[in-house]
Amino acid sequence: MHRFSRLTMPALAFASFLLAAAPVSAQMDISYIDRKISQSKTFEFDYYGTYDYLKSVTDAHGTSNWNNRLVFNRNIENVYSGNWQQVNFDVTRYKSGKNKKQLTRLDSKVGGKKYLGNSPYFLFSVFEAHEYGVHPAPASSKNDIFKGSGIYSFISSGGGGGKVLDRANSIRTLKVVDELRTRGFLAGEPPEALFNRIMELLRQKKESTRLAQELNALLAKEGLLTKETFDADTIFALGRIIDSSADKLETGLEWRLGVGHELSKENSRQQKLKLIGGRAYYGKAFNDRLGLVESLDFLHGWGSRGTGNNIRSLATLTHSMVKTELAFSWGLTADMRKYTVDADSTVRDYKYSYIFNELAAQYSYEIYNRLNLSMVLKVNRRDINNDFAATNPKRGWNREFHAMLKYEIF
Repeated sequence: MHRFSRLTMPALAFASFLLAAAPVSAQMDISYIDRKISQSKTFEFDYYGTYDYLKSVTDAHGTSNWNNRLVFNRNIENVYSGNWQQVNFDVTRYKSGKNKKQLTRLDSKVGGKKYLGNSPYFLFSVFEAHEYGVHPAPASSKNDIFKGSGIYSFISSGGGGGKVLDRANSIRTLKVVDELRTRGFLAGEPPEALFNRIMELLRQKKESTRLAQELNALLAKEGLLTKETFDADTIFALGRIIDSSADKLETGLEWRLGVGHELSKENSRQQKLKLIGGRAYYGKAFNDRLGLVESLDFLHGWGSRGTGNNIRSLATLTHSMVKTELAFSWGLTADMRKYTVDADSTVRDYKYSYIFNELAAQYSYEIYNRLNLSMVLKVNRRDINNDFAATNPKRGWNREFHAMLKYEIF
């Protein structure tokens, strides 16, 4: 059975049919919302510390470590036509005293969805492949059916309904137009076609002053301005609107159900399972700065020798200010699996359970255009039970502090 617990942690990403918790993995956000993005590349360097103050039932003092991680994300979306592609590469290095370990991870996804005419219902299909490797590999995991480092892949299809829209840029554009009307630069509302062009302009990742100047040129070219050039005070006011508004504000409800099948496994002793799962995704924009998103996913896999259930919930509240963003999140992952296998000439059932809770607070500041500094404080708890393992480590609470530099190329 596939190892549900090794996939991407909160971020904020779609994973209707393969969900779990891996605290060291990259946070990838791909929620299939209806916003037009041609492509996105992200380079991220994460230098962070962890402190386990109840690492196991016999270690009440815990340990403190400082680690580093390099992440490369490439995400291509064209969701007006319903297509998406994601590639995520993650290298993490750990050091605890004399013990050093390196983890590599590759996640990829290709798929699409198609709405049925003008109805709120759609069909979707997705192929995903994932690889997870540890060097040096733990000797205890070589014969563990719940662990492995091979390529896991699956395909799934189904249908759903509803839409989650990104309202951030439309709200930002309305505030900019209202500001220009208040200052006497516009006599009325711009035509719909021009309004859409303004939204596309303000969506670009540029300095707010430059965007205000380009907006001035666009409106002057269309002949809508009552005054030819924005004064310095107007450019400053527009810059604050653009900077302080959230980059993403999701609004709406989307749900989906589907079936699938595993194509390859991370461990040759695991059985390829049939899959059925569903997802509900909800977004609420309170204003142009404050937004809430909540996702709830369920996945069930079954075969002649194995079964599994995975439930995941993630809620994130985000507040944006001038070049600054604060985010608070709570995530829960519950992964329960069972296999019937031969061991020492005996056929028996082996069970595995993984319960993960995490509270996180993140502060992000844009140092320069597209270069962001983020600091994240996490408090999480892992409860693991593995019948195949001699011991069950990392049972208890953990604290993490992350300092990240992220550069985006659009």
